[in-house]
This record gives sequence, C-alpha cells and structure tokens, in this order.
Amino acid sequence: MIEDEAITTPVAQRPFVLSTPVAPVERHGKADPHLPTHTGPAPAAATAQG
Repeated sequence: MIEDEAITTPVAQRPFVLSTPVAPVERHGKADPHLPTHTGPAPAAATAQG
C-alpha cells in the first residue's frame, strides 16, 4: 500500500488484517449470530449500533 493510500483510504474500506473462515448465519429476531462450525475454543466479538 502506498503511504498516501493509507491516509486517504477510510478505515472501513481497508483490508482486514486476519483471514476469517466463512460461517453459516442464522437469523434470530433482530440478531444474526455468526456461529463457528467447529468445536472448541473460539474468539467472540459483539457489536452494538446506536
């Protein structure tokens, strides 16, 4: 990435630093949990808008 691009490209449009596997999405009311398909420990993240 050119240095000027790092300054002018909005953070939301920059590439994500980690590769993420595709996971099935289920709709439960207003929540869309993205659950892993494997068993075992996994990181979790929650976002809230508003």
